[in-house]
Amino acid sequence: MTGGELYYITPGEKTQKLIDLGVGQLQTSEVNNDISQNFPVFISEPLEILYLRTLFQQREWTSWQESVSRDMLSACSRSTVGSLFEETIMYLFMDAFGGKSAPLEIFFHFAEGSPLGAREVELVAVRVGVEGMSVVETSWNTGSSDGIGFKAKSAHNALAFLADPKGKPFLFPDNHMGPDLLCFLRDKQTGELIVLLVQAKVKKQLDSKTWLSALNSINPEHFYTSVCKESGERVQHGPIAFEDILNNLDALFTNITGTAEFRPAIEGMHSRLRSAQQRLGTRKTPRFLRVIASPDDEQGNRLKAQCQGNIATLKWEAVVKCFGESVANKIKEGTPSIHL
Repeated sequence: MTGGELYYITPGEKTQKLIDLGVGQLQTSEVNNDISQNFPVFISEPLEILYLRTLFQQREWTSWQESVSRDMLSACSRSTVGSLFEETIMYLFMDAFGGKSAPLEIFFHFAEGSPLGAREVELVAVRVGVEGMSVVETSWNTGSSDGIGFKAKSAHNALAFLADPKGKPFLFPDNHMGPDLLCFLRDKQTGELIVLLVQAKVKKQLDSKTWLSALNSINPEHFYTSVCKESGERVQHGPIAFEDILNNLDALFTNITGTAEFRPAIEGMHSRLRSAQQRLGTRKTPRFLRVIASPDDEQGNRLKAQCQGNIATLKWEAVVKCFGESVANKIKEGTPSIHL
């Protein structure tokens, strides 16, 4: 069943291949059955979504990389390039951390001396039920949902996702929360959950204003708030329906990550600590990993200045390696009529 239409396929070599991949299930036919007849086969989601990919990946022109590349190269506006770049990051993370663990340093630049690069993490999905929260590994072919991402259409949607992601590993908050992309990682050694917050910037170079704006957008303390020009105080600008949205938001994140804190002992950072005797946190990883994704990924000094240690940039070489120079340049340049 595809799009509400019933299709008939004839059992044979190609059909058997689809069955092997898990697309459809057929009962064993009796020996005396006439194999020249047509037998109805029911094909439904999520099997179709999950397992057709296995078949498509066997040919370069039908792979997900090629599909994303075609969409990116044919994009006719800067906003379209930006939206596709956000999706591209999701695919990169799914391919790198879905169904397996890998060191963070493969995809991210950290401040020099940071211990986070060596941490091995895996992509996970969260589901909340009557017995509490459960965490499951997720990949292209495994998981606990029929989808890998959810796009919020309102602030209520974004907050509802955090209350119960329902097994979907990725959230696209759109304009209803700070980051462009949110997902969950689990440290392989400690089992700690990390909320990964990503801000994508389609710019060849990040000036100071853009850098600070990007940082604020992936700071949970600044979600749904702004600074009042008159008083200088930070005030809520979130939906009126959420009377105390900041405390509610913190509670939602705490339910996922716990309350323990992460205070890194980064080489060269001790002089910025309030006290040489300051105790380190109990977590080996931060509750939030804040990532800025941009072609301008070499931000050594700016990363070094972030003493909380939970800031990183996406390695641009990962985008180039996966999608090639043409796509990478399209993200840098936008369209011929737009100069970034």
